[in-house]
Amino acid sequence: MKYRIKEPFCDAVELRIMQQLLQIAESEFHIIPKLDLSIIVEPDINQWERNSGWQGGVDKLHQKRLDFVMFDKQWTLFCVIGLVNYDKGLLLDVETKSILESVSIPLLVLERNKQYTIEQLVEKITNLCS
Repeated sequence: MKYRIKEPFCDAVELRIMQQLLQIAESEFHIIPKLDLSIIVEPDINQWERNSGWQGGVDKLHQKRLDFVMFDKQWTLFCVIGLVNYDKGLLLDVETKSILESVSIPLLVLERNKQYTIEQLVEKITNLCS
């Protein structure tokens, strides 16, 4: 099987939001785009126990993509940012939202077709944590 690089890595909307988030983050936060949920969450069961369902849980997490993940400067998880387009019916996966809630990870939902100012993003991020 042959492979090729997927281009572009970020579409125009993702790139615009990423650049804004980087301006906000400066040296206080790290912003990582397009992570599998399995990078930040794992099943809370013994993976070595026979028939525990651990591998199935991990496989499910691998299928879930996060638009952006924000960490503080010590790489402690701060929040997840998800992009939606209500006009096209592109919503956040219900199961992903449920998993994030179950482990108390804050979720900030942004609309893809809305132009946010830096100030609006700062306010949304600040409100998410208060």
